[in-house]
Amino acid sequence: MNKYIYLNAQEASRELTVQMIRWMNEEPQRNFNIAVSGGSTPATLFTVWKEDFAGQIDWKRLHIYWVDERCVDPRSLESNYGMTKNILLDYVSIPAENIHRIIGEVEPDFEAKRYGEMVISALPQENGLPLFDLVLLGIGDDGHTASIFPNRFDLLVDPEVYAVGYHPQSGQARVTLTGPAIKNAKRIIFFVTGESKASVIRSIFTNDEFAPNYPSFKIAEAAPHAVFYLDEGAAKLL
Repeated sequence: MNKYIYLNAQEASRELTVQMIRWMNEEPQRNFNIAVSGGSTPATLFTVWKEDFAGQIDWKRLHIYWVDERCVDPRSLESNYGMTKNILLDYVSIPAENIHRIIGEVEPDFEAKRYGEMVISALPQENGLPLFDLVLLGIGDDGHTASIFPNRFDLLVDPEVYAVGYHPQSGQARVTLTGPAIKNAKRIIFFVTGESKASVIRSIFTNDEFAPNYPSFKIAEAAPHAVFYLDEGAAKLL
């Protein structure tokens, strides 16, 4: 597992964005398909896109999908799509047809099937699965990633592209990209910031006795091309 450590979330966001633009420039005639996550760290990244790189990202070629979504109305403060819209999408020149949101306000199982089929039809395929150019993941304090929580290891091997998970405490339904589809991506970035994630990051990189309990570790272990972008807070115990 490779890692890059930066002073803070803003610096990590800038470096990740520069790298993403390089990847996009490698194949300038082709769309670049990215699956993004929710949370405070992606919010920092999207702010950097808006404020520092709005004129450098080829928005006409960037297609945005979601790694996961809470099953709420898009106007809800809990909506991953709503957060991205309010911070980024309303302010940049990305075409509406390049924004592919998970419809969180409909029946979860129906939406997981619909969204998975849409992704299959829209993206190139490899190994019988859709091939994202980049999947951007976070990690929770409990070691979850996407909406694959420690009590749902079955989602790490689910044959569907998207499935329904539930938050172990609140019971909230979420539509999530599954383990096989994540691992099939051309590039996987774990973008993790903050001291609250330090113990999980230490476990992942030292493969200690807690690591096997974390879905994020299982993904990283099975996807050797995954790369970690960390700030000093998240990396403080390494």
